[in-house]
Amino acid sequence: MGDLEDMVVGQTWRADADDSLKEAEGTVDSLEAYVRTLVGESASIQRATYSEGRVKILWVTPINPKARTLVIVGQQWLQIEAGEHGGRWELDYTPEDIERARAIIEAVISGRVVELISLRRSEVRVTLATGEQVTETGYDTGLGWLPIPGWRKRAKAVSYEPYQASGPIG
Repeated sequence: MGDLEDMVVGQTWRADADDSLKEAEGTVDSLEAYVRTLVGESASIQRATYSEGRVKILWVTPINPKARTLVIVGQQWLQIEAGEHGGRWELDYTPEDIERARAIIEAVISGRVVELISLRRSEVRVTLATGEQVTETGYDTGLGWLPIPGWRKRAKAVSYEPYQASGPIG
């Protein structure tokens, strides 16, 4: 009976894994199409797959050097990255979280993002089209792990520009 349970559990896991992989790929495909409509010719887009197809990564690099690069990662969760150390939003594949991802992507491409950068840490503040501000703070290894009270007050504030200099997108 143990062998049968192992087979069933393994089979269930494989089916769930395949469904998750398809969901991640479909979401990254959808977000790539969305990004392409927003950026036009104002950014280069590269895509790669790693870990036997389990991780899909989309890099969006603006031509404007004063705009913020964007990375979209599809794996067991959806990850949107727009910062040096901070700015990494981990989302589920629910319709609400995918909409949240689209809103963050649009804000970054439109230049509504400020990053506070300090010793191996940063905080990214993105203002969505609705006016809501979403913030994510991240820390790197080493100095990033040490508590530094008041680091935000002393941090370098970088206000990123839109990908396209012609004003609001979309």
